[in-house]
Amino acid sequence: MQELQAIFDVIKQASREIYQLISKAQDFGSTQASNSSGDEQLALDVQSDKIVSQHLSQLKSLKAIASEEKQDLLKLNENGKYIVAFDPLDGSSLLDVNLSIGSIFAIYEHDLNPVRLVAAAYAVYGPRLELVLANQAKHAA
Repeated sequence: MQELQAIFDVIKQASREIYQLISKAQDFGSTQASNSSGDEQLALDVQSDKIVSQHLSQLKSLKAIASEEKQDLLKLNENGKYIVAFDPLDGSSLLDVNLSIGSIFAIYEHDLNPVRLVAAAYAVYGPRLELVLANQAKHAA
């Protein structure tokens, strides 16, 4: 459970940094590139991806990370237990119309299989930062 808490702590920190980045942004311009989903990448997409990737890469408990902004899975620690898949800035094309956007995180144990999903989180960047964290509660029978 401590490993999941460490992942959540990193997500909290990265979300705060992305919120500050968005708050100070003057230009929402395109990079003229597209992400793995075929969407046009904005400069803020790329910067947000760097923030999340740098924070998550420091965790020894992570086997790999997968980002919508990257074409391939980034392998980190062969002995890691978790894989985090994320969209660092979902809805970024809505920035210029002042609608809320967010970051989405899925945490898997051992492999990227839906039955291995053990936790999730999302951050909403709007008038204020909102962060929601969820994990499986294991109860003894």
